[in-house]
Amino acid sequence: MAAERCGLAARAALLLALLLAAAAPARAQPGRSEPAPPASDAWIAVYAALAPGAAFGMSAPQTDRLMAHAEAETLCRAGPGGGSCRRMLEVGRGCAALVQGVRDLRPLRFGTAPPESLARLPVALVLAAEGAGREQAEGEALARCAARERGLLCRVVASGCVPG
Repeated sequence: MAAERCGLAARAALLLALLLAAAAPARAQPGRSEPAPPASDAWIAVYAALAPGAAFGMSAPQTDRLMAHAEAETLCRAGPGGGSCRRMLEVGRGCAALVQGVRDLRPLRFGTAPPESLARLPVALVLAAEGAGREQAEGEALARCAARERGLLCRVVASGCVPG
């Protein structure tokens, strides 16, 4: 009889523990939630249209994070193909760069194409990167573009830094 009571008590304790666990609010699991942005005195936001759209927007450094996003999105939506603008990057420290990759489908020509002629080509890829300095951010974005698809002509279309 005593053994039955111990078995019943153990089952009751297990059932109670399961009920309490089910009723408890879910805890955030490490790696499952979006990380909070780092504390910063200024923000830069970068938005760009999905390819083949050429629209993009990069905010000037703003003390209000939401204002930085609003400015970048407004600039992007005003450009060609701006209806498909998406957030690409948010920077609270350091620098940001936006790169567009285009395919040159024109017949092969000798010499270097003037930069203004690249602006008329359809955008095939849009990438953003951040870095401690402008050169680092631009270099990282250009390297990602070149590694992503062979034969793309990659160009920096915007870059900026948060002061400080």
